[in-house]
Amino acid sequence: MRTREFAGVGPPNQIALVVLTSALAILTGCGGGDSTSPPPVPPVVWNVVAGRSWTMPAGTEGYVCVGVHVTSDGYFTGFRLASPNPAQNEVLLTVTSASGTEGPFACGAGSLDNELLYAANQGTTPIEFPAGFGVHVSAGQYMLLNIHVVNRADTSVTDSTRIEARIGTAADVTTPIDMSLGGTFQINIPSDGQLHTATGQCAAGNAHVLALLPLMRSRGVHQTVTSVLGTESQTVFEQDFDLEHDSYTQLVTPFQLPSGALLRTVCSYVNTSGTTKAYGESADNESCFSALYRYPLSTGALFSCAEGQSFDIRRE
Repeated sequence: MRTREFAGVGPPNQIALVVLTSALAILTGCGGGDSTSPPPVPPVVWNVVAGRSWTMPAGTEGYVCVGVHVTSDGYFTGFRLASPNPAQNEVLLTVTSASGTEGPFACGAGSLDNELLYAANQGTTPIEFPAGFGVHVSAGQYMLLNIHVVNRADTSVTDSTRIEARIGTAADVTTPIDMSLGGTFQINIPSDGQLHTATGQCAAGNAHVLALLPLMRSRGVHQTVTSVLGTESQTVFEQDFDLEHDSYTQLVTPFQLPSGALLRTVCSYVNTSGTTKAYGESADNESCFSALYRYPLSTGALFSCAEGQSFDIRRE
């Protein structure tokens, strides 16, 4: 297994260690046992593809980023969020073919690239794609990991965030997949203890949806994703939302959206905070996105399926 390490520069409490693995080690069977014994099962191997340490002062929140220069083609057949701290909220891993920043840097919510590789929230469990499916990144591209850290404690918190992946070969990824965000920035939730919804949709083409992750915040209680064609509607995903246990739903059979269909995301909330809540970059605001692994590869940008005001995508 060949690895390369990138040591970031910055304050001592934000030293980055990012390991980009270019190939999964090939494990061969060893002697022992008779000729009828089954071959040994290779262990599940996860490799760090992006990560950094961070410090967040008491009672504050912010965004921290790290850029990784991809030096050889990578074929990712699964992702997981390693050792998540309770202060760590949304995590987005994006990629660009343009020149990007390497190493750790302070950033904002809009410090993202146009193509999304992976998303996670509090308590997100690993996802492994079915045989033949995977995410491909090319040599020369730059990956950008954006981490939202919210420290509600009365003491400073120092920890690290790592994204790990299962590494395959080109032969393992016969159907490349990517991720987009459906939903809306147009959110208005009165503080009346009643159920309110926010809805966003886009023209989805002939896409197949493989897996979904709802991305909402503390007042979110439910999310539904449907395929709408004329007067006909089909449910792609429907589930109650729990911020602390927000995991991927991998569809047993990929859902094929009919030609001309709209992909509609409906987020439901109950707000008793005392103030009306809208979309915003703070954990005290709300969001309404469905992160969807899909194929064939999308030609749209990260938020092309999200209605309303979009981020000015940039590196800061």
